[in-house]
Amino acid sequence: MDIGTAKPNAEELLAAPHRLLDIRDPSQAYSAADFRRDALAEMADITAAGRIPLLVGGTMLYFKALLEGLSPLPSARPGSAGQN
Repeated sequence: MDIGTAKPNAEELLAAPHRLLDIRDPSQAYSAADFRRDALAEMADITAAGRIPLLVGGTMLYFKALLEGLSPLPSARPGSAGQN
């Protein structure tokens, strides 16, 4: 699904390819941990090709997760929010 604000247009994407745009349907869960895993893989591919990854956009939560990692927590169970 094509969602987002201030996303590059088709011409801009041809000039400067972007990654991790429109990779999930909004109905699918995608966590900061998922982003970190995907971003690290993309950055490794870019670096292996002799290029420098440039990180733009997004939220500081995801950027912080990328830089610092996340505390190990158990996965959430759908429908379990607020249950004791």
